[in-house]
Amino acid sequence: SFLAEKQQILDVWLHDLVTEDLWEVPFLLGSNRLDKLEKFMLEPANNSLSKLTVATALVQIGLHFPEKRKQVCSIFQTVLIKVNEDPDFVGLIASELLDLLDPALKPAILQALDENNVWRGILSAEDVELNYRRNNKRMLKTLNIAERYEHFRQHTYFSRRGKELPEQLEKQDALEKFTKE
Repeated sequence: SFLAEKQQILDVWLHDLVTEDLWEVPFLLGSNRLDKLEKFMLEPANNSLSKLTVATALVQIGLHFPEKRKQVCSIFQTVLIKVNEDPDFVGLIASELLDLLDPALKPAILQALDENNVWRGILSAEDVELNYRRNNKRMLKTLNIAERYEHFRQHTYFSRRGKELPEQLEKQDALEKFTKE
């Protein structure tokens, strides 16, 4: 329900985390409730970035749980054939599906790109063909709490002293070292 909030609320609380790190939540909580994830994807009122997060989770469920792959593909068949006013969203969903590389979805991806006039800068039919030839699936890994902290430490500017740029932290560390000597 939090992902169903308005874009402004998600921007305040999550910003880029919506599409970068939040996929683990619907992956872990929704892997046995694919019907709920499908319903979320098909709800027009839900914003595109939240749907993209759920799409990432669904793709990863299909990769991590081969027994659920057919149901995941069925969900995406439905999502791709649904009329969508946002061609960028269709392109982003199709891009996510290139991580799954299910042969049954390829015709639906190509049709959705064509019918929705997706901008070629997001994804083109040639990109789809190339990715299917390369056959490189991207399986993401969920992080435990220690790995999550390390991930945020490496990829954000947060420190015990507050949110500071790396250059500022280097200067503060040098000053602390100098004052100790």
